[in-house]
Amino acid sequence: MPSDMIKWAREGKLPYFSAFVELESRLGEPPIACPISSSSMFRPQRALSVHKLESYASSFAQFIGLELPPVNFYALAYRYLEKLSLPIEKILPYACRIYEWSVSPDLWLSLSKDYFRLPTHVCVVSILVVAIRILYNIHGFGEWEKSLSHNDSAKDSAKDPNEQHELDCTGLLQHLHAVYNEIADIHGKIVYFQYIYVV
Repeated sequence: MPSDMIKWAREGKLPYFSAFVELESRLGEPPIACPISSSSMFRPQRALSVHKLESYASSFAQFIGLELPPVNFYALAYRYLEKLSLPIEKILPYACRIYEWSVSPDLWLSLSKDYFRLPTHVCVVSILVVAIRILYNIHGFGEWEKSLSHNDSAKDSAKDPNEQHELDCTGLLQHLHAVYNEIADIHGKIVYFQYIYVV
């Protein structure tokens, strides 16, 4: 997934931020006519967004005539549900059914010359949201706000819902809120350390 590549670049597993060092050693000293160091020319200041990475990959593939494989919706949806600790066996079959009804047989990368497309992860997550709203009867009417008002059970919502007999609407929303806070905290730390590294 593009989000994995960006994560690996931020963590240093892909030499995106450090590749300019190797370029400098291979290119040597800059000529007198153009005294700009390789680090000034090639050192990235920040990681690309997921959307830009998908767009660039799709545009480049179209330019060279490379046919990209379709996105595996089942694998992506399974991964998102697993990451959110949501009941996979309950939600995934309905999400796959909605996907088959609403999307063309192949879900492609985002950008095309003719029209703008949403990033693939947005398409997958939006289908999961629809499936969850149907299964848990979430139709607005302040359900999110009401779920957050029950602070007593907020700690329990971070537990694996597969261990519970059944999540109701309020329990699901509290669980998602707890997972969101946890992911936001981790992401904030990664961005902070990335900023320190670049500076």
